[in-house]
Amino acid sequence: MRTLGRLFALGALVSLPGGAAAGQSVLAAGGLGMPIDPVDARGRSLGSVGVGLFGTGLMPGDPVGAVDLAVPTITMTLQSVWLELREGTDANTVEGNRFPALGVSYPVSERGVVTLTYGGVFDQHWTQERPDTLHLEGNAVLPVVDRFTSDGGVSAARLGYAHRLSPRFAVGAAVGLFTGSSARLFTRTFDTLTVDVDIAAFANSGRWSYSGTILTVGALADIDDVVRAAGSFTWFGALEAEPRHGTEGVTRSYDMPLEFRAGVSARLATELSAALSLAWADWSGTGEDLATGSAGSTLAFGAGVEWEGATLFGKGLPLRAGWRRSELPFEVFGASASESGPNLGVGLLLLERADGLPLASMDFGAERGSRSVGPVTEHYWRSTLSFRVAGF
Repeated sequence: MRTLGRLFALGALVSLPGGAAAGQSVLAAGGLGMPIDPVDARGRSLGSVGVGLFGTGLMPGDPVGAVDLAVPTITMTLQSVWLELREGTDANTVEGNRFPALGVSYPVSERGVVTLTYGGVFDQHWTQERPDTLHLEGNAVLPVVDRFTSDGGVSAARLGYAHRLSPRFAVGAAVGLFTGSSARLFTRTFDTLTVDVDIAAFANSGRWSYSGTILTVGALADIDDVVRAAGSFTWFGALEAEPRHGTEGVTRSYDMPLEFRAGVSARLATELSAALSLAWADWSGTGEDLATGSAGSTLAFGAGVEWEGATLFGKGLPLRAGWRRSELPFEVFGASASESGPNLGVGLLLLERADGLPLASMDFGAERGSRSVGPVTEHYWRSTLSFRVAGF
């Protein structure tokens, strides 16, 4: 093989028996990687796609959610995944960590807030091994092990502005840039003990950096404190992958989809609320730019409830439960996949202003889900932890 592209295309299609897979999912080997939804722990607990929740939020896909952050605010979200991957009787257990979203907001007027967020877009961290044999002259058989490794991913930095036009209506927008890089390595090792020949291991590697533009616009509407509805559109410019540090090949361009998100929350009782949301994107254009495999439209939807009546040492302790299902855009093993499962979560309000604006809080969410594609089934636990500090 003359190019790494062919090697990694092969690596994404190999089967797993007798080998191993690592990373946060074997699905990260397909297309541009495993999509990362930059939703905080509260949103995860409620099965949300990130828009339409009561209160305030600071997330990359929701530029208008920060409109009521009247004081400077910093948020950070961390995520861990424990994954069991099965094919028949073969099983592997792996784990991983990521930082889905960071955010900073600053009020610039009585009704306007500037935001700066940074979040993941694609996770490209995966490892696969495949045992094979080479047939030599004289009917000799030489065992080999091919190992494909990818490390890195695509992220995005976005600068936004949210403005409340009236007590019941607000708008927001954000512009951003794709960032990130990935390093990939292919190695073949030979079991020379079985034949009278000395062959050194073969290795080939490459590195790519990513660039491109993003534009998101959003709006929300409130009906007193009873109903909130919100939506956002995100336009992605082409994602450019440029070879670096002597890597062979030319810059590749991938068409990215138009993404729509919508959500609504309703107050069921004084301390009880429910949320419903969905997201849709058409990845078919991206699939046409891939060397192997294809992609199609995806739909994600979820629902959840939140009860704010619990306390711990006199501090608010909101309890949450939800469920979510998400379709994944890129094919692996010639088929597309989806993931679904229930969510549970809890928050801890450490400090708040007299008007109810949180100044220090922590949220935790846990998900138990599964996904399957071709011969492979994955069961996962995913935990998300978010912190907020304001008024500094």
